[in-house]
Amino acid sequence: MKKFNEVREAKPPKIKGLSIYGSEISGLRRSNGSQIGTYTAKAVILKGKLAFKVTDSNGGFETLDLKKFAKMYG
Repeated sequence: MKKFNEVREAKPPKIKGLSIYGSEISGLRRSNGSQIGTYTAKAVILKGKLAFKVTDSNGGFETLDLKKFAKMYG
């Protein structure tokens, strides 16, 4: 039986590019003060990372990173 004295750190695989096509989430609900709003989210790339552009029923939008999106709508 061989013993290994050397420990190597695993390297993550390289991702060449991320393409997002037709990924839209509709029917999201969030309480905005006293009103409950309906929202639609679309996946986008923001600074090289996955984010979501959330649009409300009035046409206003905000861009949230994955952690904030999951906290608000998850």
